[in-house]
Amino acid sequence: MRTNFWIAVFAVCITKALCFCFIGEIQIEKKQLFSGQIRKYCEFEGIHVMTRAKFDNLDCLSCECSDSGLQCCGIGYGVRVIMPRSGCDVIQDGCDPLFVMAKDHTKLCDTGEPVL
Repeated sequence: MRTNFWIAVFAVCITKALCFCFIGEIQIEKKQLFSGQIRKYCEFEGIHVMTRAKFDNLDCLSCECSDSGLQCCGIGYGVRVIMPRSGCDVIQDGCDPLFVMAKDHTKLCDTGEPVL
């Protein structure tokens, strides 16, 4: 089952050039609820996340907890390698790519205007 997942992730990454995704296993609460149910959850950086929950974080990850586990993928700048045109560099501005002049990172690549 897990092998099929990694094959699917690899196929998606190949079709989208380069990407960043990972999966974590579903966790099961050790104690039963009063009703007899057993809760499943995902764990992300020490935080218990309920199944069917979705969230984005400041590390440019978009995550979803499902019955099969936690899946997180890069968003914005964290999605792929971005190749700027000649004479430009790309820098990370939060989760967004920012295209600046290679010789002066304080100026936008397209217009030459100051970044701020």
